[in-house]
Formats: sequence, structure tokens, C-alpha cells
Amino acid sequence: MWYFAWILGVLLACALGIINVLWLEAQESLEQESVVLDPLTKTLIRFEFLSLLDVRIKQQKITHQPFSLLMIGLDPITSNAIKNRKPYTNEILIKSANILRDELRHRSDILARYDAATFSVVLSNTYAKDAEFVCQRICRNSNLQLNSTSHSSEISIGIVECDPHLLSLTGDDASLAANSLLVRADNAMKQAGLQGENSFLSAAKDDS
Repeated sequence: MWYFAWILGVLLACALGIINVLWLEAQESLEQESVVLDPLTKTLIRFEFLSLLDVRIKQQKITHQPFSLLMIGLDPITSNAIKNRKPYTNEILIKSANILRDELRHRSDILARYDAATFSVVLSNTYAKDAEFVCQRICRNSNLQLNSTSHSSEISIGIVECDPHLLSLTGDDASLAANSLLVRADNAMKQAGLQGENSFLSAAKDDS
């Protein structure tokens, strides 16, 4: 009798897990349908990105499916250039957004304009090593397309893979876990910028 009760308990736990995942996916889908886009690049704005990143972290605790976060900085676009509204600034931002959009492979991938000259990307079902191949293509395409404009541009990319246990380590606080990822990716992006033209770098797993 205990054996059947144990099986029933396992099946119930699995069913509850599946329901929870489906609910989170439905929540993410609903949020994506009602998001606000950056008017220039037609990508998500920062607020929407952070909201979806929180949901993605909660999903991963259940599914344990990997994802990688990219922070992409456009080096030559300074705050002063944006303040003066130089025409090439908008041109480079739009082209950069299109280059990044072409690398999205899953419906659940996320692309956002994180700030004036930085984009953020979530690559679903992607380990850091696989994300590096994506970054290689991004750098190659950026070199070909952005340098064909009247003003050249270089990009720096920071990569961080989300640890499935990150949410537990941050006391189940999704916002705190997301901030940890963003800080690590941003630091890796800055280090990549020191390497030279169109570079990328993965954050160390024990980097904090």
C-alpha cells in the first residue's frame, strides 16, 4: 500500500512542477505581449528586460535549463555623442540591434536596450561555451556592418551563465539573483573592452 502512495506522491509532485513551469511560461508570454519597446531600436526597454529576467531565473530553478546573459557595449558611442544627437549614433544603434536580433534562435530569447549604448541579451538553453560562438558571430558581423557606416564602431561583450542554484543562494530573491548576473556580465564586458576591437569575455563561474 505504501508503494502506491509513494508513486502517487511522486506523480503529484511532478504534476505540480509542470503546472508551475507552465504558469511561469504563461506569465512570461503575457508580459512579452504587453511590453514597451525602445522607439529607436524596437527592442525591449530596461524595465521590461529586468522583469522578464526575474521570471527566467524563477523558471530555471524548476527546469534547470541553462541560459546565458550577454551585456553588449558600443564603445565609441559616448554619452556626449548621444546628448548631441549625432546622426551616426542612431545609425549604429539600429544596426547593432539588427545584428543582435539575427542571433536570437529561440522564441524565449530576450533582447533589450539596457541603457543608452548598451544592449542585454538572454540566450535560452545556452551554456557559456555555446554563447561564445554566438558572440564570435556578433563580433564578426559588427566588424563588417558597423565599420561600413560613416563612423566606425567597436563592441565589447560580457558573458555570464546562470547557475541553477543562484536563486537559492540569494534567498529566493529573483531581483537579487538578477542583479548578481548583471554585475558579473557588466564587469566581463568592461574587461573585454580592454582587449581591443570587437572582443568578448566569459565571467568566471566563481566571479562575484
